[in-house]
Amino acid sequence: MDKLKELDNKLTALDFDLKAMMDEIQFQEIETFKFEDFSNRELDFKEFNFKGLYMFEIKNNGFFEDINDWKNDFTKRWCDEEFLRKFVPNVRKKRLKELTDTNQEWIPLYIGKSRSVGKRIHEHIYKPIEKTTFAMKLKARHNLSNEVFRISAVKIDVNNYNWIVPVLENELRNRLNPIVGKQ
Repeated sequence: MDKLKELDNKLTALDFDLKAMMDEIQFQEIETFKFEDFSNRELDFKEFNFKGLYMFEIKNNGFFEDINDWKNDFTKRWCDEEFLRKFVPNVRKKRLKELTDTNQEWIPLYIGKSRSVGKRIHEHIYKPIEKTTFAMKLKARHNLSNEVFRISAVKIDVNNYNWIVPVLENELRNRLNPIVGKQ
């Protein structure tokens, strides 16, 4: 048992160090798009097939003077009956509550991790609604056709991916408060 306590203490110190590095993580913008972009071409993310984290954001279109009106409108459209029980992430009410700035231009929508970021981003956009793979399935969400989305990613090429990346993902979620997700 002493060995487990020693290991636990080391992991606690490492966790502290890892969280201290959070400010050094810099997402790089990959793409900004509207739904009309789907009619002309399929967005290609193959060059981003690396291990890492990704983030989807939605642009605050400025149609609402009060952020609460924006949140209500978004929630109504995101939670439309057509998308319920379709292996899509839900609105996180606790995180949505943290969104208070009416002037915030980009609102964190979803944060995820993948060993193949480009492939996973592609799934979030193009996966058909009837497929059982968990994804946002943005192309199928016709009720969001006027929205502008931005995708960013950070490459995290480490040997201990299964130890490091979930901690980073969780910490980023806590800091950025994406409004949809499983967690």
